[in-house]
Amino acid sequence: MTKNIAIKNGDTLPDTAAQKVLSTRNLVAEIIRWLVEILDHSERGNGKYHKGRGRRNSLCDLVTLNRLWFDQTIPYIWKAPTNKNSSFHQRFAKVKEARLQTYANFVEYGHLLAVPFDDLVDNNRILRGVTFPRLNQIDLVLRYRERILCFPRLSAPALQSIRIRIAWILKSRGSDKVHFRFGHGTTPRLNPQLGHRLGGCLKSYFTSVSRVVLGPGLLVHPRTVQSIGRRLPNVAVFVDDSKVVEE
Repeated sequence: MTKNIAIKNGDTLPDTAAQKVLSTRNLVAEIIRWLVEILDHSERGNGKYHKGRGRRNSLCDLVTLNRLWFDQTIPYIWKAPTNKNSSFHQRFAKVKEARLQTYANFVEYGHLLAVPFDDLVDNNRILRGVTFPRLNQIDLVLRYRERILCFPRLSAPALQSIRIRIAWILKSRGSDKVHFRFGHGTTPRLNPQLGHRLGGCLKSYFTSVSRVVLGPGLLVHPRTVQSIGRRLPNVAVFVDDSKVVEE
């Protein structure tokens, strides 16, 4: 039978070895770190989940145990809270206003999806006054054949690297929900005109960036890299796993 030792404030001290382990901060932190490594390795190995989805759901189960497990797990959940179908603004729209900055402090990587011009004001309102101090890398997802580049504002003073991706917009049957899909149909082309507009967008939105990666999965014209480079003279532009084509 489990026994507990009463203390003055009405709480109890753990008496069994298992209770002591699950109530020791350093041990709990080590258990969660080990579990995160196992989940990340599993996702990379079988490709069963979208990046972050299986890991996030498994970790969310731990926060309900007690306050200690909640405090130790939350930083891992919010380290990379988005995926290819959920941008920062969509994810944080579900968070209470009092917790927005608390969770934003943990974010290091995420996705920023292009939005229609009519939705720009509403998206900017969600994260107004919120800063992401640790955010250093984002995937900037453009809509295929979109002429106007519209991205919600994001305050990230430590942002260093941006990866450019182009996705097809797919809608579910019987629903208005939009899905972004990569590698579907014709390979998207990143031409010099789009590169010029993209460079201007990056210059006005992200002043601290030092590295821009084009791809993977794009057809990139050589002059596209030059167009972005002219707008961002202090930024290194790379082509990652994409084809460089002349036409």
